[in-house]
Amino acid sequence: MGGDPVIVPPALSSARASDEGLIPSPTMAVERTGRLTYVARNENGAEVRVGTESVPGTFTPGELLKIALAACNAMSAEARLVHTLGPEFDSETVIETLKHEQEERYARFRVTLTAPVQDLEEEKRDRLSERATVAVQKNCTVGRTLEAGAAYEFLLAGEGE
Repeated sequence: MGGDPVIVPPALSSARASDEGLIPSPTMAVERTGRLTYVARNENGAEVRVGTESVPGTFTPGELLKIALAACNAMSAEARLVHTLGPEFDSETVIETLKHEQEERYARFRVTLTAPVQDLEEEKRDRLSERATVAVQKNCTVGRTLEAGAAYEFLLAGEGE
Protein backbone atom coordinates (compact mmCIF):
# COMPACT_ATOMS: atom_id res chain seq x y z
CA MET A 1 0.00 0.00 0.00
CA GLY A 2 2.94 2.41 0.59
CA GLY A 3 2.75 6.03 1.72
CA ASP A 4 3.09 7.50 5.15
CA PRO A 5 1.43 5.73 8.07
CA VAL A 6 -1.72 7.30 9.47
CA ILE A 7 -1.04 8.61 12.94
CA VAL A 8 -4.08 8.76 15.18
CA PRO A 9 -3.56 11.21 18.04
CA PRO A 10 -4.49 10.00 21.52
CA ALA A 11 -7.75 11.16 23.05
CA LEU A 12 -7.51 14.43 24.93
CA SER A 13 -8.10 12.57 28.18
CA SER A 14 -5.17 10.21 27.55
CA ALA A 15 -2.46 10.83 30.10
CA ARG A 16 0.93 12.16 29.09
CA ALA A 17 3.89 12.92 31.32
CA SER A 18 3.41 16.67 30.76
CA ASP A 19 -0.30 16.49 31.66
CA GLU A 20 0.12 16.10 35.42
CA GLY A 21 -2.55 18.05 37.25
CA LEU A 22 -4.82 18.46 34.21
CA ILE A 23 -8.51 17.66 34.35
CA PRO A 24 -11.04 17.72 31.49
CA SER A 25 -13.31 20.76 31.33
CA PRO A 26 -16.78 20.82 29.77
CA THR A 27 -16.86 20.13 26.05
CA MET A 28 -18.27 22.78 23.74
CA ALA A 29 -19.54 22.36 20.18
CA VAL A 30 -20.63 24.52 17.28
CA GLU A 31 -23.29 23.38 14.84
CA ARG A 32 -23.21 24.38 11.19
CA THR A 33 -26.39 26.27 10.27
CA GLY A 34 -25.40 27.46 6.80
CA ARG A 35 -22.47 28.44 4.63
CA LEU A 36 -19.79 29.79 7.00
CA THR A 37 -22.43 30.17 9.72
CA TYR A 38 -22.49 28.28 13.01
CA VAL A 39 -24.25 28.42 16.35
CA ALA A 40 -22.72 27.55 19.70
CA ARG A 41 -24.82 26.67 22.73
CA ASN A 42 -23.95 25.92 26.32
CA GLU A 43 -25.70 23.94 29.05
CA ASN A 44 -27.20 27.17 30.46
CA GLY A 45 -29.19 27.74 27.27
CA ALA A 46 -27.05 30.61 25.99
CA GLU A 47 -26.37 30.75 22.30
CA VAL A 48 -24.03 32.71 20.06
CA ARG A 49 -24.02 32.90 16.28
CA VAL A 50 -20.63 32.66 14.60
CA GLY A 51 -19.83 33.59 11.03
CA THR A 52 -17.66 35.69 8.78
CA GLU A 53 -17.67 39.49 8.81
CA SER A 54 -20.09 39.42 5.87
CA VAL A 55 -22.78 37.45 7.75
CA PRO A 56 -25.14 39.83 9.61
CA GLY A 57 -25.84 39.11 13.28
CA THR A 58 -22.75 36.98 13.86
CA PHE A 59 -19.45 37.27 15.67
CA THR A 60 -16.28 36.12 13.95
CA PRO A 61 -14.12 33.59 15.83
CA GLY A 62 -11.49 36.32 16.31
CA GLU A 63 -14.09 38.64 17.83
CA LEU A 64 -15.15 35.88 20.21
CA LEU A 65 -11.53 35.44 21.31
CA LYS A 66 -11.32 39.17 22.01
CA ILE A 67 -14.66 39.16 23.83
CA ALA A 68 -13.58 36.17 25.92
CA LEU A 69 -10.35 37.89 26.98
CA ALA A 70 -12.05 41.21 27.75
CA ALA A 71 -14.88 39.60 29.73
CA CYS A 72 -12.48 37.30 31.58
CA ASN A 73 -10.34 40.28 32.62
CA ALA A 74 -13.40 42.26 33.76
CA MET A 75 -14.87 39.34 35.69
CA SER A 76 -11.51 38.52 37.31
CA ALA A 77 -11.05 42.13 38.48
CA GLU A 78 -14.63 42.59 39.63
CA ALA A 79 -14.26 41.49 43.27
CA ARG A 80 -11.45 44.00 43.77
CA LEU A 81 -13.45 46.76 42.10
CA VAL A 82 -16.57 45.96 44.15
CA HIS A 83 -14.50 46.01 47.35
CA THR A 84 -13.35 49.56 46.63
CA LEU A 85 -16.18 51.05 44.57
CA GLY A 86 -19.17 49.20 46.00
CA PRO A 87 -21.48 46.78 44.18
CA GLU A 88 -23.11 49.35 41.88
CA PHE A 89 -20.68 50.85 39.37
CA ASP A 90 -20.51 51.12 35.62
CA SER A 91 -17.52 49.89 33.70
CA GLU A 92 -16.47 49.17 30.16
CA THR A 93 -13.69 46.87 29.06
CA VAL A 94 -12.16 47.53 25.66
CA ILE A 95 -9.71 45.25 23.89
CA GLU A 96 -7.28 46.42 21.23
CA THR A 97 -5.28 44.01 19.11
CA LEU A 98 -2.39 43.94 16.71
CA LYS A 99 -2.83 41.31 14.03
CA HIS A 100 -0.10 39.61 12.02
CA GLU A 101 -1.87 39.60 8.64
CA GLN A 102 0.46 37.19 6.84
CA GLU A 103 0.36 34.62 9.64
CA GLU A 104 -3.41 35.05 10.24
CA ARG A 105 -3.01 35.42 14.01
CA TYR A 106 -3.15 38.05 16.72
CA ALA A 107 0.25 39.16 17.97
CA ARG A 108 -0.72 41.38 20.88
CA PHE A 109 -3.73 42.24 23.01
CA ARG A 110 -4.30 45.27 25.25
CA VAL A 111 -7.23 45.23 27.66
CA THR A 112 -8.38 48.49 29.24
CA LEU A 113 -11.03 48.45 31.94
CA THR A 114 -12.57 51.87 32.55
CA ALA A 115 -14.34 52.35 35.88
CA PRO A 116 -15.15 55.36 38.08
CA VAL A 117 -11.75 55.52 39.80
CA GLN A 118 -10.82 59.09 38.82
CA ASP A 119 -11.91 60.56 42.17
CA LEU A 120 -10.03 58.05 44.34
CA GLU A 121 -6.94 59.25 46.19
CA GLU A 122 -3.82 58.41 44.19
CA GLU A 123 -2.58 55.84 46.73
CA LYS A 124 -5.96 54.08 46.87
CA ARG A 125 -6.25 54.11 43.07
CA ASP A 126 -2.74 52.67 42.66
CA ARG A 127 -3.50 49.94 45.22
CA LEU A 128 -6.76 49.07 43.43
CA SER A 129 -4.98 48.92 40.08
CA GLU A 130 -2.29 46.66 41.52
CA ARG A 131 -4.81 44.34 43.21
CA ALA A 132 -7.04 44.18 40.13
CA THR A 133 -4.01 43.35 37.97
CA VAL A 134 -2.95 40.56 40.34
CA ALA A 135 -6.51 39.19 40.36
CA VAL A 136 -6.60 39.17 36.55
CA GLN A 137 -3.18 37.52 36.30
CA LYS A 138 -4.23 34.87 38.82
CA ASN A 139 -7.84 34.20 37.79
CA CYS A 140 -8.34 34.96 34.09
CA THR A 141 -8.28 31.54 32.45
CA VAL A 142 -8.39 33.01 28.95
CA GLY A 143 -5.45 35.33 29.57
CA ARG A 144 -3.44 32.64 31.33
CA THR A 145 -4.10 30.26 28.43
CA LEU A 146 -2.94 32.83 25.86
CA GLU A 147 0.17 33.58 27.94
CA ALA A 148 1.05 29.89 28.23
CA GLY A 149 0.38 29.20 24.55
CA ALA A 150 -1.96 26.20 24.87
CA ALA A 151 -1.58 23.46 22.30
CA TYR A 152 -4.53 22.34 20.22
CA GLU A 153 -5.17 19.83 17.52
CA PHE A 154 -7.71 19.47 14.71
CA LEU A 155 -9.32 16.10 14.00
CA LEU A 156 -11.82 15.15 11.30
CA ALA A 157 -14.23 12.38 12.35
CA GLY A 158 -17.13 10.64 10.65
CA GLU A 159 -20.64 10.87 12.08
CA GLY A 160 -21.10 8.49 15.00
CA GLU A 161 -17.36 8.05 15.60
